[in-house]
Amino acid sequence: MIGLDTNVLVRYFAQDDKVQSARATALIESLSVETPGYVTQVALVELVWVMTRAYSAAREDVATIIEALLRAKDFSVENSEVVWKALKVFASTKAASLIA
Repeated sequence: MIGLDTNVLVRYFAQDDKVQSARATALIESLSVETPGYVTQVALVELVWVMTRAYSAAREDVATIIEALLRAKDFSVENSEVVWKALKVFASTKAASLIA
């Protein structure tokens, strides 16, 4: 199992830095069922924040990214059951409605 931090995930999904994105892509494409990438809940929260705030990604696009990570056989997501529940809330609400 290979731990994937927020930087690797952002570089892969944003493809914003030629060198770093290429490295992230190579690493992610090397993952397999036998050697999956491990994604922590913290890395997911940071990924959502960076993609929505720094890259102005649409919530729907970010939800699609998280769902893809959860469904992929070559990724292991920490507490995936909890992440699925959080994803349903995230995908069904607007950002303003999540602020207390």
